[in-house]
Amino acid sequence: MQQAITLENIKSDSDYLIFDTEYATTAAKMVHDMVAVDKNGQLAIIELKYSEGSLGGKSGIKKHYEDINEFADDGKISGFYDEMSIVLKQLQELGIVEDKAWSVTPQNKIQYILICAGTPNKVKVIEELESVELNKEYIDYKFGNKNWLNKKLNDTNFKLKCDDLMDIDTFKRLLK
Repeated sequence: MQQAITLENIKSDSDYLIFDTEYATTAAKMVHDMVAVDKNGQLAIIELKYSEGSLGGKSGIKKHYEDINEFADDGKISGFYDEMSIVLKQLQELGIVEDKAWSVTPQNKIQYILICAGTPNKVKVIEELESVELNKEYIDYKFGNKNWLNKKLNDTNFKLKCDDLMDIDTFKRLLK
């Protein structure tokens, strides 16, 4: 599903351009499923949870939130913006990203988007979310809406649109 989402969001008619996958940061000891930029130049780290086994443990929701909070607290956001700006420019120069209008604009916040797809165990998702602290000073937390909860591998239209995202409280109410 990650590949389908990436392929669908490398085009200019999406609200987000996904331009890197499985991005690893050794300093923060984390791997991001996808890195994207929105139309305003703000970076987004996207985490995809498709199976129940991916909700908890070493690669679960709580662990990813702890890692991204530590990443933001350690002041690594500006370096991340610098690095991702270079990556995007290189992809544009190589013609992999054809639309030159996309750009990364340095900011002091990043978006962290959680997409739970494939009808996940809603109780487990809520448990994981309620066990984490949010660092709203540096991170805009967003969640895929009900259109994403029921996505299957053979579905079409994996475009990531701003209208398909919601805040944590709205997402929790949706799951209950």
